[in-house]
Amino acid sequence: MKTHVLAIIIVASLCAVGQCESVEARLERTVDLPSIVMDGHEAHIHTQGLVMDDSHVYVTGRLEQKPKRPLLIRFLRAAPKRYQVLDLSHIAKSTGRDDLDHPGGFSADEHGYVIPIARSRPTGPTLIVRVRRDAKAPFSKWQQELLWQVDDHIGAIAYAPMSKSYWGANWDTRQIYTWSGSGRELNRLNRDQFLPSNDACVLAVQDWKFATAAPFGASGTERLIASGLDKSPQRSADTPPSVIDAITLPERRLAWRLRLPNQDGVRMANEGMCLDGESIVL
Repeated sequence: MKTHVLAIIIVASLCAVGQCESVEARLERTVDLPSIVMDGHEAHIHTQGLVMDDSHVYVTGRLEQKPKRPLLIRFLRAAPKRYQVLDLSHIAKSTGRDDLDHPGGFSADEHGYVIPIARSRPTGPTLIVRVRRDAKAPFSKWQQELLWQVDDHIGAIAYAPMSKSYWGANWDTRQIYTWSGSGRELNRLNRDQFLPSNDACVLAVQDWKFATAAPFGASGTERLIASGLDKSPQRSADTPPSVIDAITLPERRLAWRLRLPNQDGVRMANEGMCLDGESIVL
């Protein structure tokens, strides 16, 4: 795997008129992540989801060499060449689903990292798995537990800390699910129900996260920051496809939208995204 983490500073301010917000962004820096070596060979990994904390960068990805496997990779922020790999295929095998090898966009909750594992197809099933943080155990030994299953392809999941619910987007975000912590389905919305006025963009979410504090959120409210590709047939060829939407809940109101230009031919919102202080990291 040879990829980059691209950090973008977002400056958000309220418009003088109306309830929308304006945003400006600039590329702050890029951080090279090293090639991953597994079993003595350089691994080809299709990356998907991204989470960061104060000390580490976590990336989900699928090992493309056979047998294909879902992986969670942890990089040390201070020294990215130091990394560890956690194989997520064991929990899929325990359910008899060796074909579930594609982890998606994921989120941290109070206990660990909640990850959807599916196939690279528009249909289900998907396993919703938690990898439990354990400061006393090696990363490769962190416990994996099956939380629930979904009869659909869930490509990204976000944890809402205020409501303690989980939000999932299926293939191309045709449907949006909400679940309780026990996996009980609380709600299911079609795309046009989720953002009824979202005519200018057909966002296929790749990764999304909840924000409850400035600069991306506001105290006492939940805001979903969704990153992905605009698949609208009306999008012109010179309009970049990478989009980040900020959606205020429970109103499901689009607070702001940011379009990101390609960097060196790469679509910036093609895979993982997370929030890190005043930065959005892709």
